[in-house]
Order: sequence, then structure tokens, then C-alpha cells
Amino acid sequence: MARRRGNKPFRTFTFSESIKYGKKGKVNTFNYFGKPVKIFVSLDGKRLEILDAPKSIRDKLKKAEEVIPYKDRLHVRYPKEPAKIKREKKTKPADTLPRLMDKRSWTRAFQKARKTQQKLGADGWTVQRGSLTEGQADRTAQDLEGLGYDTKRIPMGVLNGEIVEFVAYKPKPGAAPKPKPSSWEEIPRMEGFLFEINQALSGALLAIAVCTQHGGTVNYHLAIKYIKRFKALVKPSGIFDEIRPPDKPMYSDLEKFIEIAVFSRCDKIVKHLEKAKEGSNLDLEKVLWEFSSLVCITIEYYMYAKTKFCFTGSYKPAYDVYDQEGIE
Repeated sequence: MARRRGNKPFRTFTFSESIKYGKKGKVNTFNYFGKPVKIFVSLDGKRLEILDAPKSIRDKLKKAEEVIPYKDRLHVRYPKEPAKIKREKKTKPADTLPRLMDKRSWTRAFQKARKTQQKLGADGWTVQRGSLTEGQADRTAQDLEGLGYDTKRIPMGVLNGEIVEFVAYKPKPGAAPKPKPSSWEEIPRMEGFLFEINQALSGALLAIAVCTQHGGTVNYHLAIKYIKRFKALVKPSGIFDEIRPPDKPMYSDLEKFIEIAVFSRCDKIVKHLEKAKEGSNLDLEKVLWEFSSLVCITIEYYMYAKTKFCFTGSYKPAYDVYDQEGIE
């Protein structure tokens, strides 16, 4: 269909070479953020005119620096924004925290923090499980104080420029505190296991980050321990009790699926970490690939276990948010 009179374009782009996709001399429809955009491509393929687009994306297209059709969608490039001036973060004096530069300093810092935790525990304090960055510790302490607790911070060290801390809390004297966070008995079983699976994967990644950042091998042992924890929780969690329909043609039974799709990836990660412990260079790309696969398959199977809905493709409400925020 040739462009009709009256269809005045609101953006025009020219190219030195003919574009590959789109019918020449006709009006084409491409998708951008899941919405149709009508575009006229000149006969020589070197000029592109945007004729019509929904109001929600029209302003974005007006600001575009370049628009190129690719198959059934548009690739849009915007002008780069000026770099924002980063404000320096306020940190505690350097002499109050050990710098995690090597295996010894990390071990000393952890042992010192553990002694402090034990001492506070004897005095009636409860230590929040897991280490936190300074920002996370601020929010945790603020939430606990709002519930009627006194809080204390236990500094451990500095990792990648971020202060790492533990948070301890106990009821304020003479005040009846509000109910503290729910105990583990109140947490649904599958969600409790999913939380611990997430803790295991996060802990392994943090341990690997410390090793790659500061050297040494002590945290490879820690990373291996966390991967083994993840592997141990797979079956008891109930997340993988039933194979999703898309995976059934490839696997004859559930045991075979778990062995190939989950356990083999854990074994590959452990194998890479064992070699790194012995002094070989860690193949970080392969390790992160296996981590990514474990995270994706765990979330997919958790969703299927809870909803019995086998979701494929993209979740539109999420992409609506990207659209509102101007994120491609």
C-alpha cells in the first residue's frame, strides 16, 4: 500500500544505505513496546517516515535519534544523557573497619564479628541472620526500631566499597514491643525453602565475588558449601515435584529431569570452584552461566508449582512498567 496523501509523518530518518527490513514504497507496521507503529519506507529504502503511533509511545519516538526496523519490531536509539555527578558516599573512618584485602583479614574480621555476636547473644540480643550492606542495615534497623526494639550494628569489613554489617536487636527496656517478625513455623513450607535456596545461591555468588576481588581461596570452600546446600534443598522443597509440560518431551521421568537440568549444573559449578581452589583460573563466564540457569529454572518451577500455569513469553504488566519508565 503506497502512502496516501494526508498521512503526514511526524518523524523522518534518512540512511546512507538501504534498510533491510520492510516493504519498499509501502506502509509497514512494526511493533515497539508491543504497540503498532505505521512506517513508510521509500522505494530506495534510504528514507523512513513514521506516520502513526499510539500516544503512549509517540513522544518517545519524537525524541529518538535513530529508528531502524528489524524483522517485525523497531530498534530505537536515543541521545545519550549527560553523565550525572556521583556524590561520594559517607563511610565510617577507615581505621574502624578491617579492609578485606586477603584471606587472613577476611577470616579475622569474620571471627571478630562472631565473637561480638556471641557476646550480644549472651546479653539477650538477637542477631539478624546474614550480613548486610550499610544501606540494607539502615533500613533493617529503622524497621526494627519502629517495632519497639533497640538495635546495634556489628561492623565486619568493606567489600567493593560497601560497608558490610550485622544487625542485632532486643526489646526496649520498659516498653512492650510490637510483634516481632514471624517465626519459621508461620512460613509456608515451599516459600521457606525458596528463601533458603535464594540464600544459598546469593551466598555462593558473594563468596566467589570476594575471591575474585581480593584473591585467596578460602571463600571458594564457602561457595562450594552453599552450592551443596542448594542441591540438598531441591527435592525437599517440593518446587520440582512435577515436570512442566514444555519439558516433558525431553525427559522420561522426574528423577532424570532433576539430575540433568538441576544437579548436573550444580556439579559443574563445584567442579570449576574445586579447580580454582587448587590454583587454576576460575572460568567466571561458565560459572555465571550455570548460576543464571539455576535461578531461571527455580523460579519457573516455583511459579508452576504454585499456579499450575505454564507461563511462556513476556509478562505484559512488567513491560508496561518499562514503558512508563522509558526503559527498553
